[in-house]
Amino acid sequence: MPDKTIQKILDDIDYDAGREDTLRGMMVSFFERRTLFMTVWVAWWGVGAALLSAWAAYMFLHSQQTRDLIMYATIFTSSLVILGISKILSWQMWNRNTVRRELKRLELLIAELAKSLETGTGRG
Repeated sequence: MPDKTIQKILDDIDYDAGREDTLRGMMVSFFERRTLFMTVWVAWWGVGAALLSAWAAYMFLHSQQTRDLIMYATIFTSSLVILGISKILSWQMWNRNTVRRELKRLELLIAELAKSLETGTGRG
């Protein structure tokens, strides 16, 4: 990628290392327009799984028959697995923007280093 293109991408991202390391900066990048649908979708599944697991736990504690106990325990366990998967997916989405931004910065530094090697000057 040409370094002007990389610089334009970094300018579009509006990278500020001090702001990026804060919780607020991470939340803003998590709920940006490109990923809003996926963020809401994952959150919806997470809330649904949490509610389903709470309902299954309540029904498990108030059941008398073995068949019902097994069914509610299975529903509870399955919904907790779904909740865990949604949390992992959210974490991956959370970190994806950070990794992408750092890769672009690394590409820019490599392009700058290659340019300085071509001209014969050092980077300092």
